[in-house]
Amino acid sequence: QILANIAEHYRVDQDLLRDAVMATDVSNEGIVEAIKKQSQVFASQLAELYRGRVQQQSLNNANQRLSRSEARIREFLQSAEEGLWMIDAHGKTTYVNSSMAEMLGYTEREMKGRGFYDFMGDAQKQEARRLFSRREQGIYESHDFEFERKDGSVLWASLNSGPLYDETGGFVGAMAFVNDITERVRTEQEKNDAKKRLELALEVGNEGFWDWDLETGVVFH
Repeated sequence: QILANIAEHYRVDQDLLRDAVMATDVSNEGIVEAIKKQSQVFASQLAELYRGRVQQQSLNNANQRLSRSEARIREFLQSAEEGLWMIDAHGKTTYVNSSMAEMLGYTEREMKGRGFYDFMGDAQKQEARRLFSRREQGIYESHDFEFERKDGSVLWASLNSGPLYDETGGFVGAMAFVNDITERVRTEQEKNDAKKRLELALEVGNEGFWDWDLETGVVFH
């Protein structure tokens, strides 16, 4: 009973205290020393438990901050006007944001899991394979590309693309930020077509023309 009272007073484990007393001289000094030692063990155990709880709490807080950051990033990517397209090492779509899907006339669900070769004509596939090979080589670059929309119409896009790697440095796919430049390309094509028609008309009519830039004073023949 004495050991029980002592253990309760010092808030130590009674069984461990009994073992400690049995290993010492059964005297007042021996009992006090045993209590001190057991109190130190208890304090050490309590400190270790506290450190574990602090570490776990810190880990939980870090995970919560990471989850919030990931949610903000997803929200930003989803709301961005610029398209984002990610594919794996086999060319399968792993992620597109809403802007990218809308450019091609699909939903995000319709695009996910499909190969990116599915979104272009046969004439563009060879060039797409060449570009994907450059991603496998670790090359980042900007380029224009012709895709095919769900309704069969043409989507001209400007891409900033690069490779994706895992934590060991292994190639796991590619990612591209995509902008719709269809109207710009169409306007340039119309200008080129008009110029060719004019040149043909002048050639057939055996006539010439000249253009004078008033700002620079340069004359074009």
